[in-house]
Amino acid sequence: MIEHDALIQALKTVIDPELNVNVVDLGLVYSVQQKEDGVAVEMTLTSPACPMGPEILRNAVAALEKRLLEGTEFTQERALLVATNKQLLVTFTNKIRLDFATTWVYHVRRLKMTNWLVGATDAYSLKALQAVGTPTF
Repeated sequence: MIEHDALIQALKTVIDPELNVNVVDLGLVYSVQQKEDGVAVEMTLTSPACPMGPEILRNAVAALEKRLLEGTEFTQERALLVATNKQLLVTFTNKIRLDFATTWVYHVRRLKMTNWLVGATDAYSLKALQAVGTPTF
């Protein structure tokens, strides 16, 4: 779990564009609680009809998502918890999800993992992955 202070720091990056002050220092954030399935934030806006409300809320969600993802970085230690040298890490992809597979391949290569493979479920993704030297079936 991510510490409460780290979530508050993430929200401090969310600036009210009209006042140029972050939402935490403005006192707009009442509570932040991490739950098993995400984060619950109780906050308000500077006024009920705040024209920047949707933008501020989008920025708050983006800041928290970014912070939560940083806490789930794919490391070699994490990968080895799932797959030892006698096991394979496998993912599958198709043309629509090719960006996910490409990112996944980048990370397993960055971690110098050798026990991995990508399954292509269509001819397009098979060709695209083979073209860049990805072990694919």
